[in-house]
Amino acid sequence: MTDMTQTAATIACVAPSLVRETQAAHDNFSRQVQQRAEQVYQYTAFKNVGRIQLAISTLYIPVDDETVRQCLYDGHGHALIVSSVRHRRLPRPTFEIVTRRGRQVTRCSGYRLWLAPNGDSALLTEKPGRPAWRVAGTALVRARVVGLGDAERRDGFARADRMLRRIAWDA
Repeated sequence: MTDMTQTAATIACVAPSLVRETQAAHDNFSRQVQQRAEQVYQYTAFKNVGRIQLAISTLYIPVDDETVRQCLYDGHGHALIVSSVRHRRLPRPTFEIVTRRGRQVTRCSGYRLWLAPNGDSALLTEKPGRPAWRVAGTALVRARVVGLGDAERRDGFARADRMLRRIAWDA
C-alpha cells in the first residue's frame, strides 16, 4: 500500500538542498560568464531518492535530454524535474516526469504537486484525464486519484504551491 503523504514529504525533504545546490551551480555559471571565461562549464544538481532523480531546471541551466539520458541510464528509473512558469504575481512550480523503457526516454510535462488538507499528495495535471503519479517507497509510480472536484484540485494545487515557495524561500 502506498503512503499517500509520501510524495509531498519526499519533495519537501529533498528540495532545500537541491535549491541550494542549483543556486550554487547558477552562481558558478554567472561568475564564469561575467569573467568572460574561454570555456563556460555548467552542471545540473541532481538528488537521488532511491530510483528517483530530482533536479531543478532554470533558464540558464536547463535539464536537457542528454543530461537526463546520462542520469537515467546509470541505473535510475525516473527523473522528476521541477521548473517554474510565470503566473500572475508569483511563479508557479511545475513538474516534468521523465521515464525510461530500455533506451527510450519519455518526458511528460505539465504536472503540479497537489496537497490535501490531510496530507494526501500526488503529482497531477491541471485538468483530469492524464495519469497521476506518487512517490511509493523509492520509486515514482502511476496512481489513481479519484473524486476530486475542481475546487479540491485548485485548493490542493494552491496549498502545494505555498509549501514549495516556502521551501525555496527558506533555502
